[in-house]
Amino acid sequence: MNQLSGNKVRVNDVAQSFFELSDDESHKKDLLSKCKIQKLIYYAQGFYLALHGVPLFEDELVAWDIGPVSRTLFFTNHFNKNRQHICGLSADSSRLSREQKDFIIEIYAQYGTYSGEELLAMSCSEPPWRNSFEDEAMEKAISFDDLKQYFITRIDS
Repeated sequence: MNQLSGNKVRVNDVAQSFFELSDDESHKKDLLSKCKIQKLIYYAQGFYLALHGVPLFEDELVAWDIGPVSRTLFFTNHFNKNRQHICGLSADSSRLSREQKDFIIEIYAQYGTYSGEELLAMSCSEPPWRNSFEDEAMEKAISFDDLKQYFITRIDS
């Protein structure tokens, strides 16, 4: 189970970790837009499933016309202009284990250099989103199994 002291890791906690990384001195120029944070969450969930066989967080991702999205993150959070914290549902990156934080650092190092638009194009070209997206009016969950199976192929290549 993805818990630290009995606290389940939530999508907001993972998002908060990405915000904290972007606030680091070496990343001051990098603004984390709503689009970019959603796609970083997608890549974190996919690779975590592939590597560990369990989700990093339990919130589902859905296939929207704007790519893979966490509804929880989309509807409950409004990022302040300074990106100092996530407003809405409480977020606490201390819920993540040291291993999970290190994993998020790796994802950020790999994907944090891309813009939100680049990450959108990348994620929408990949099977988990393509297999789940039907049309703009529909909303279909991207299954943990689809994420895991696809990202396993990304690790082996």
